[in-house]
Amino acid sequence: MSSEEAPRKLYRSCVDRILGGVCGGLAEHFNIDSTIVRLLFVAFFVINPAAAAIIYIAAWVIIPEKPYLTPEERMALEKAGVKKREEGLILIGLLLILAGVIGAARMLVILRDISSMILIITGLFIVIVALFKRK
Repeated sequence: MSSEEAPRKLYRSCVDRILGGVCGGLAEHFNIDSTIVRLLFVAFFVINPAAAAIIYIAAWVIIPEKPYLTPEERMALEKAGVKKREEGLILIGLLLILAGVIGAARMLVILRDISSMILIITGLFIVIVALFKRK
């Protein structure tokens, strides 16, 4: 008899998450370090911010959250607390600022200035709010 493993399902991580748990879930599924997945995503974001944002949001909506937690995962989740949310907000703010700076060269002249300034201002606002909540 052959012992075949059941196929593993892809879930968003409940423990290793900064924003939605997508990168952490991919890392758990492929058994690699989540930092590598996050760095790859940031590289993809730098190359094409719009596509990266759309793909991440779609994955966040489509991939289900892990339905169960081991005792170790539950303890790690309790320790993480609010800190992860603040880090996620800072990351979103920085990515919006980066999108505004990078996207400025790719958009029409009039729309470029307006949309880039909106992205930069929104990003700065999110970073400032997250930093004040941290204190």
